[in-house]
Amino acid sequence: MKSMTVLSIAALTIAAMSGVANAAISGSQTWKMVNERLQNTSNGQTLCMTGVAFQQATMEVCGSDPAMQNIREVTFSMNGALRLDAYPDYGYAPLDGKIFIREYNPVESNWDYINGQLKKYDSDGVLKCLDIEGGKNVQGAKLYLAACTR
Repeated sequence: MKSMTVLSIAALTIAAMSGVANAAISGSQTWKMVNERLQNTSNGQTLCMTGVAFQQATMEVCGSDPAMQNIREVTFSMNGALRLDAYPDYGYAPLDGKIFIREYNPVESNWDYINGQLKKYDSDGVLKCLDIEGGKNVQGAKLYLAACTR
């Protein structure tokens, strides 16, 4: 009976620790694919990743620029590719830690989608996560790679 109690306490401890770990993921690093758009709902706002050629990607009102917001859900589901639906030769990828629309490259444009976070290794081989500059989901906030929160 005593070993059963110890086992139950250990299981509860592990469950609590995993719950704490999931609860600590920063809202600015939590993403969902909704209606072909990558959106963040932290800060009480729903905004979507949006890009413009040669400029760092930003958060904008969802649906305001479908050509630069709509992502091919099939390729995202299969391999984490953030390819633009209107321009499939282009996708969202990091460059010097900032996120840009770039020519699609499976190595650079594919992300690991784990527990709502989009993860990618930076140029130094360090695992980073897609994040919103300043940690606030506001219109015009820029996107970059940051240390992953847990």
